[in-house]
Amino acid sequence: YNAASRYGLAEDEIAIALGKDSSVRKEFESSERTPVKWQNQEALPPIIWSRLFLDLSPYLTSAYIDGALVYRFFHREFQEVAAEIAASETEIHQIHAHLAQVFSKPYGADLYKLTDASKPTQDSRALRRIMEQPWQLAKAERTEELQKLLTDFSFCMAKCAANRTKDLISDFRMVEVTRSRFSTEWQHFYGFFLG
Repeated sequence: YNAASRYGLAEDEIAIALGKDSSVRKEFESSERTPVKWQNQEALPPIIWSRLFLDLSPYLTSAYIDGALVYRFFHREFQEVAAEIAASETEIHQIHAHLAQVFSKPYGADLYKLTDASKPTQDSRALRRIMEQPWQLAKAERTEELQKLLTDFSFCMAKCAANRTKDLISDFRMVEVTRSRFSTEWQHFYGFFLG
C-alpha cells in the first residue's frame, strides 16, 4: 500500500488500509494465539502496527504532506521492488481501488469547511482525501468513479477552498483520455479551466 501511495501514507491511513484488507485480517486471525480478538473492524490493532513499523522503519523516511506525517520508502528502489510484488495489473488496480476507498472520507459539505485555507487550521484527513482519492481512482482505472468524484460540487469546492485548483485541473486531465464519455455539460463547464 505504501508503494502504491502518491506521497506516502500516515499511520492511521496504513492502519485503515491494512485493517480493511480481508487477507491481512485472515492471516492475523489464523495465527492468533491469545484470547484477545481483533475488535476494531476499521483499523489494524495498534500493537500489530507498532511491530510492523519497527520492522519497516530502517527502510522508511517521513515527511509532512498536507498536514499529516507520512511514511514512505527512503529510496526509489524499495518503492520499485514493493510495486513489483503485486504480480498482475489486476492486483495493482485492486490495491489502488482499496486506497481510494481508504481516502473516501470525510465527504459532503463538511469537506469544504475542513479544507478551507482561510481558516487557522485545516483538517489533514480532509486535505489528504482531496489529494489522494482522485489519484488513486485514476491509477485503479476507475474512470466512472473518478468522473463522479470530479463532478461532485462539494468535492470541487473543497479542492478550491484548499487552494488546490491547479491540482483539480490535473485531476480533470487524468480523465481526458476518456473525455468522450464525460458528459457534454461538464466538458463545457470545465473546458474553460482545461483550455
